[in-house]
Amino acid sequence: MSMEIAGISRAHPDSSSASWLHRGEKAASQPSPPPSTVEIEASIAELERVSGALNRRLKFSINRDLGQVVVKIVDASTDKVIKELPPRELQRLHVRIRETIGLLFDERI
Repeated sequence: MSMEIAGISRAHPDSSSASWLHRGEKAASQPSPPPSTVEIEASIAELERVSGALNRRLKFSINRDLGQVVVKIVDASTDKVIKELPPRELQRLHVRIRETIGLLFDERI
């Protein structure tokens, strides 16, 4: 499965005041609702527009073994993968660690 997703952002602290600390504490105690499909599609369109201007595409997919989003930066003219985040080797390592933990322990608490 492959889809393109955008809209994941982090709040950057305002250098002129420490009020961002308090906002972060409130956000941590009150989880925000997941974005709607319309919001996700709008974010995807915006990301495609921005990355197209840079002659790059961002391709988002889900690693089903890990349940984790994988981002590939692709050169639009050659269709060659420039970068993959997290790197493929790290994904394989993560899967192997999970398998090893599964051999050591019978259940997750």
